[in-house]
Amino acid sequence: MNKFNFCDISIAPDFSLYELRRNRLVQAVKELYPDTKRGLIILAAAYDTGGTLFQQDGTFYYFTGLEEAGALLTIDLTGTTTLWVPRYTVSRSDWMHSSFNITSADKQEQARIDYVKKLGKPVKGYELFSLSPLDAYSNFALFLNESIKNGETIFSFEPGCNLIKPIHE
Repeated sequence: MNKFNFCDISIAPDFSLYELRRNRLVQAVKELYPDTKRGLIILAAAYDTGGTLFQQDGTFYYFTGLEEAGALLTIDLTGTTTLWVPRYTVSRSDWMHSSFNITSADKQEQARIDYVKKLGKPVKGYELFSLSPLDAYSNFALFLNESIKNGETIFSFEPGCNLIKPIHE
């Protein structure tokens, strides 16, 4: 007689809610700033603090449903999303547990993220910190500089409140 094992159940998370929230965010930015034709919204994940249990930034989680530490999400005003993830020299999965690891194309599609790119050069170990060397952010820095050169307005949430504002026009 076969016994049912609840541990064998693998339920894929439904990310449609997060996609809907991102679409509403883009619409809200367009309504709040109707003269802005080209723009980029940046959302930042929390950093892993090493010795304590990781807790994702509430705003980042609200719009992504992801528990990826040190990541950035960009959303342009057409709704295209790019998740920028740290490039670790060791596999984080050897050290950390993630409820959803967005490392493959099928997971990327499931998470309803258009692109996943590396933030920059490899980071020693498995953690990225706010004061990590600039090289760890080099790819994102080039992308951001190019966006600014192309006249895009950069938006982000003001710390401590739910108000999105331009940080560069």
